[in-house]
Amino acid sequence: MNQHTLTSARMCPCLPAPARSERGLTLMEILLVIVLIGLMSAFAIPKLTDAMRRQNVQSARVAFVAMYAQARATAIQRGTTDSLILSGNVLRIRAANPVTGFSEAVGNSVDLYSRYGVTVSSTNSPWTFDSRGLGPGTSQTSVTISKGPYSTTILMSAAGRVIQ
Repeated sequence: MNQHTLTSARMCPCLPAPARSERGLTLMEILLVIVLIGLMSAFAIPKLTDAMRRQNVQSARVAFVAMYAQARATAIQRGTTDSLILSGNVLRIRAANPVTGFSEAVGNSVDLYSRYGVTVSSTNSPWTFDSRGLGPGTSQTSVTISKGPYSTTILMSAAGRVIQ
């Protein structure tokens, strides 16, 4: 075949048009996909936000109970009176030095608001533990951790144990 026959064969109206997949997507198809993604996001984002709030409340609960247990364990280990102090949304452990008797910070303080975005309220603070890990209080205390519509309550017995 010569050059003239190849050119005229490509221009022949009897040949089929290129396949649809070779032409790409239309503007309407692209807009439809964008609208569907937007609708799915509109339903998913509020549920994701709620799940994150619930998880933050539960994580802050775990962090509070861990600090409470650390304060009790420190009192037992050192054989001194120790305290877990809640000021605002910040938890700190203060312990008496076994040698000097002066109060000193133990470990790092935990800011539950900056870490989890929660607010903490309590019926009693500080929680004090003697050298046996017992709290000298005569009644149980509660701590409420909340973020938006979600909250959890932690109950501690008069003996210094976490009940719930």
